[in-house]
Amino acid sequence: MLAAARTSRRTADREEANLLTLAVQWALMHPADTDRGHDPATYTWRSWAGVEDTGLALAGDGAPEVAEYAVAEFAAAVGLGTGAGKAYLGQALELAYRLPKTWARVTGGELPAWRARRVAEQTIGLTRQAAAYVDTHVAGVAHKIGPAQLDRTVNEAIGRYMPEEVQRLAEASWDKRHVTVHD
Repeated sequence: MLAAARTSRRTADREEANLLTLAVQWALMHPADTDRGHDPATYTWRSWAGVEDTGLALAGDGAPEVAEYAVAEFAAAVGLGTGAGKAYLGQALELAYRLPKTWARVTGGELPAWRARRVAEQTIGLTRQAAAYVDTHVAGVAHKIGPAQLDRTVNEAIGRYMPEEVQRLAEASWDKRHVTVHD
């Protein structure tokens, strides 16, 4: 029974990696209209079918944008809600385009997709340099890294490559309470 369970787990992990690869391919088949001269998710254009569509930047800087309608179609095909499908596509693109070392471990069958997606979820808001730092430091140990260590690595990357974000986070964390004394 244990051997059968191990075999089932390996098969499921391979299929999850395959689904991530299919998600990337789907996103690439449905690019956003990048010739419109506006930021993603801020401009609506008329598609060939006469339905309005908006391009979405689902992953960090450097990953391709995706046509908005493609998110709902993918989500429905794999049994996810639109929000979860959007997150899934974003994590797949993040891995493929901004976390190449982690992506190579997933596609090579060395790293379960769910662990890689957890890393991608944390790096989507980072700059390219910060995401590359996380990829370099996490890819080799992603199969055993815990959430706390991942958070520390992401915070270190933010500290090294995103000083304006450090300042914003510091200001946001300041105590907002105050006391006014009237005579």
